[in-house]
Amino acid sequence: MRSKPIILSIVLLFLFVQHSFSQGKSSKISINIYGGYGFLNASGDYFTTTGDTHSGANNGNQSNSTTAFTRTKKALGNGAHVGLGISYALNNFMSIGIDADYLTGKKNASQNIPADTLTGSFNSSHSVLSIIPNVSFKLLNKSKYHVYNTIGIITAVQTKFDYTYNGQQAANQVTDSYKYHYGSNTGFKDALGVQIDVARNIQVFAELSGYFLSAKPTSLSAVLNQSLDGGNAMQVVNLNVSYKNSGSFNYQQSTTDGHVAVTNASYNDQAPTHHFYSIGLNAGVRINLPY
Repeated sequence: MRSKPIILSIVLLFLFVQHSFSQGKSSKISINIYGGYGFLNASGDYFTTTGDTHSGANNGNQSNSTTAFTRTKKALGNGAHVGLGISYALNNFMSIGIDADYLTGKKNASQNIPADTLTGSFNSSHSVLSIIPNVSFKLLNKSKYHVYNTIGIITAVQTKFDYTYNGQQAANQVTDSYKYHYGSNTGFKDALGVQIDVARNIQVFAELSGYFLSAKPTSLSAVLNQSLDGGNAMQVVNLNVSYKNSGSFNYQQSTTDGHVAVTNASYNDQAPTHHFYSIGLNAGVRINLPY
């Protein structure tokens, strides 16, 4: 049977681990598994929704237009964390390690433009996959527990942030979607916690953790849809923005007329900064390996 080799392998692995633990060796390498939630936001970013463009009076060669807008301030970074790490004890006071951390969260809010009687909802989602090298210090060491402080450098290897706006103005429907693209960004993590022995080579821990990542996107892709006159006409804008810290502001636009008016626009702009900040609680288990 195919299951016999698997069962035999599990039994042999169990016997090996049990034998290694029985040797009484000092465990220097540990596996850490944790989960938690960041609920306090230390900062926020503004996101803008615009209304209709209204043409004003023409004065000779000059024409005027007005566009109303509203801004929603949203703090990114809150949400659930899960992580897996490995650490190595340098001595009884200090250890070094590296964690793989995944953050995911969502935001919802109402967003209205009274000048255009445009009402709707703002919905966003974000996630960050990061590698966090860290160093940990024991602040208080007792026989069954110890208090520690862990400091780490966040290296975000995959960052996602999307948001949509769904609105209605009389018989007109508005659906806008925005998707930011990021490269690698760095941040800072700090945790103060307590670790308790529950069995030989097994501890549980709980910690107050601060997560601070400032990320600059490299580009933005957006699709702005507006259904007019109960769906008898459509206006679609495909927007592509390349973010640069220096250079020239270029703008290119092409428009297709018909039942569906499509505008393709692209330009360069200065890169904004998005703050994925949170303070929250983590809990997990630490398993000391027999090495």
